[in-house]
Amino acid sequence: MAFILLFPSFGWSQKCIDGDCINGSGIIEWTDGSQYISDFKGGKPLGLAKIILANGDEVIGEWVEDHFYSNGTRNYPDGSYLGEFKDNMRHGQGTFSWFDGGKYIGSWKDDKRHGNGICMGKNLIHSPCEWKDGIAQ
Repeated sequence: MAFILLFPSFGWSQKCIDGDCINGSGIIEWTDGSQYISDFKGGKPLGLAKIILANGDEVIGEWVEDHFYSNGTRNYPDGSYLGEFKDNMRHGQGTFSWFDGGKYIGSWKDDKRHGNGICMGKNLIHSPCEWKDGIAQ
């Protein structure tokens, strides 16, 4: 299943529509109709969570030390990404596929290619590559 990973931050207008969104399990709804289902402690999300976007797409992930980790697919103007996310940014292992046929398979950090990976051209010739903060090394 492919889905776009875009979810509102906790700074946006929201309300608790069910349960205990301070110290327990509850559902928060944003003004656009998106919902966040999770446990809460001190008003902060905790542990496994499910986000249901206004368009019906779902994001399942986990809160660890105030960071939201998830896996999935996101489309961009020049291609698509399938892999791990942290706080709604590409982070961890993933694959970016450009519409022209090229690919990068490897490590990401803070939404940038970072670390070792495999770079593939549209002709499918591939080679090892290394990146640091989005810049080829």
